[in-house]
Amino acid sequence: MITKFCATSLLRLRKVYILEGKDITVIFKTKKGEKIALNNVSVNISNNENISIIGESGSGKTTLSLVLAGVQKPNKGNVLYNGKNVYKLKGKEYKEFRRSVQYIMQNPYSAFNPFRKVSDSFKTVISEYKLAKGNEADNLIDKYLQMVGLDESIKTKYPHQLSGGQLQRAALARALLLKPKILFADEVVSMLDASLRIDIINLLKEIRETYNISIILITHDIGIAKYFSEDRGRIIVMYDGKIIEEGYAEEIIKSPKNEYTKLLLESYLDPFR
Repeated sequence: MITKFCATSLLRLRKVYILEGKDITVIFKTKKGEKIALNNVSVNISNNENISIIGESGSGKTTLSLVLAGVQKPNKGNVLYNGKNVYKLKGKEYKEFRRSVQYIMQNPYSAFNPFRKVSDSFKTVISEYKLAKGNEADNLIDKYLQMVGLDESIKTKYPHQLSGGQLQRAALARALLLKPKILFADEVVSMLDASLRIDIINLLKEIRETYNISIILITHDIGIAKYFSEDRGRIIVMYDGKIIEEGYAEEIIKSPKNEYTKLLLESYLDPFR
């Protein structure tokens, strides 16, 4: 009886991961030969996590996020969603994964068909996942646009008629339609004016806290990572296809162990000015 109790207690104490990347290696072929984009990288994501992945261009941060989101297949290693290999999922299980793990790109204009109204993009998602029909679909679009601080009138506009900030919010609203468990936000403020950056980051923080979504922010800016993950979030620092430092944001900011992380912090500028 004692043995059974201890075993059960240990199982409860184990952290449950909803998304796991195990020993991931990605190799791209270029004109100059092979480029190792990711070199034996492992990452775990739990429910309602706040994670910033930071690194310079070419560090592997975007490639890692694409692999974890099931977009880029690794040469080696596995990605597990609720313990199952993402690249072997089929039918309903694959569709559930695609619904639960959403991705917002750096350039919001590339995320929308320039020849279709914003509402059409939303309705495609609503129809594919059978979320609503007719007036209910319109009401659902209005609800999520309002959730991210947009007026419902923008749904009748074309992407080029919106600012970068408005379109990025629209992309976020469209992703939230599916009530994801994990949201990857790849350099989502890098193309925005400084005055708009803090608004988007604050919105992401608010959404995570309100809807218990794990949000993984990919950025080259240590200041943005610091601000986003300051509330017991994690920071993952990448360089040359590897994770060189990882831990709670507060610990990394105050006591970085890797020299590259120290250099990032020394070059820190307020990203919201």
